[in-house]
Amino acid sequence: MKYSPKFFKETMPEWKRKKDPIIAQVVHRPVSFIFSSIFSEIGLTPNQVSFISLILAFATCACFFTGSKVWYLVGAILMNIWSITDSADGNMARSLGGKPYGDFIDATSSYAMVGFLFPALAFAVFNKGGTLIPVGSVSIVVIGAYTSISDTMTRLFFQKMKSDSTEIQLKMVTEKKLTINQILETKEKSALMKLFTRVDAELSMGGWNLLAIILCVIFDCIDLYIIFYALYYPSVFLVSTVYMIKKTGCLKK
Repeated sequence: MKYSPKFFKETMPEWKRKKDPIIAQVVHRPVSFIFSSIFSEIGLTPNQVSFISLILAFATCACFFTGSKVWYLVGAILMNIWSITDSADGNMARSLGGKPYGDFIDATSSYAMVGFLFPALAFAVFNKGGTLIPVGSVSIVVIGAYTSISDTMTRLFFQKMKSDSTEIQLKMVTEKKLTINQILETKEKSALMKLFTRVDAELSMGGWNLLAIILCVIFDCIDLYIIFYALYYPSVFLVSTVYMIKKTGCLKK
C-alpha cells in the first residue's frame, strides 16, 4: 500500500493535531486517516473527496425532512461520516498536495452543512416534537433558521477578516513596513483567546456536537440541541466581533 493510514498520520502537522477537538483526536481523525488511505489508493483527488463530503452534507440534512426517527438516526450517523470525510480531504491536501480551488470546495461543504442543518433539525422537531417544543410549533422553525444564520454570519465575518488581514500584511511586507517575524509575533494569542478558541473548537461543527446529535435523536431531544446552539452561536459572533473591533483599532481616534 503506497498511502497507508500511518503515512497520513505521520505527515499531519503538530499544530493541526493540537487544534483538533478532543473527540476528533480520539475518534474522527484516526478514522479519517483510514478514509484518506482508501481514497488515495483508488485514485481520488482531495477536491473529489471534498465533493463527496458536500453530497454527504446535503444527504444528512435531507434525512431530517423525512419525519422518521430511523432516518433521523441515519442523518446523525451521516453527519459523523461527513466530518470524517471533511477531515480526510484535508489530510490528503496536506500530505499529497492540494489542487486549485481546493479551499473553496472544502469551504462549500462546511457552509452547506451549517446553512441547512438547523432548519432541517427544526423541521424534524416541528414534525415529531421534542423535550420542550410541542409538535407543530412554528417557533422552533424560526429558531432553527436563526441559528444557521448566526453560525454562517460568524464564519463569513471571520473569513473576511482573515482574508483582509492577510492582504494588508502582504502589502506591508512588500512595502518593507513589516517583517515576517513581526507577523508571527502578532499571531500569539492571549490566554483568554486561547481558551475561547479551544472551547469553540470543542463545541462547534466537528466537535462534541457530533456525539450530541446522535444522543439527541435517540432520546428525542433535538429541540435542546437547537436551543443550545441558538444561544451559543450568537454569543460566539458577539465575542468575535468585539475582539476584531479591538484588534483593528476601530474605536481609537
